[in-house]
Amino acid sequence: MDGLDIFNVYVMGSIEMLTVFHFFTRFLKKKVKFIYYILFAIFGIAVIRIFTDGSIMELLVYVLLLMAGGFFICKTYNIFVGLYAVVMIEIMHLCYGISNSVSCILSPFLFLENPKAVSFFFMIISSIIALVTSVLCYQVINKYFYMMKQLGQNMLL
Repeated sequence: MDGLDIFNVYVMGSIEMLTVFHFFTRFLKKKVKFIYYILFAIFGIAVIRIFTDGSIMELLVYVLLLMAGGFFICKTYNIFVGLYAVVMIEIMHLCYGISNSVSCILSPFLFLENPKAVSFFFMIISSIIALVTSVLCYQVINKYFYMMKQLGQNMLL
């Protein structure tokens, strides 16, 4: 495993785990200590590295990790934990898939100049773009759920 793989797997994977877990706890309306974020990221990376990359089993393990975090860390015992976990993972994978596809389309045009620099540049930029778009999607969904909750409360009154 070279430096790019270590960066992509461990650093960006940890940032992805922290982001997903942060918005997952926000959707559950729970406050969590920062140490739980770090422990979730470390434990999540360790468990997911056991399974092969890109398989459906990895997706299932990721959902189960989030559900376990919702049950044991957030102390939430309802069906929405599973629903929110699936939504969080799908948004993250959708954003990463779109940004990786765009970078794969654009990289051959610049690949002839300096392949190593271009691959490093596109890996970093596509990861950052995917992270930013997923955070924006989480913000929009969180705001939408909050507005729907407020609308539902106003309808009851």
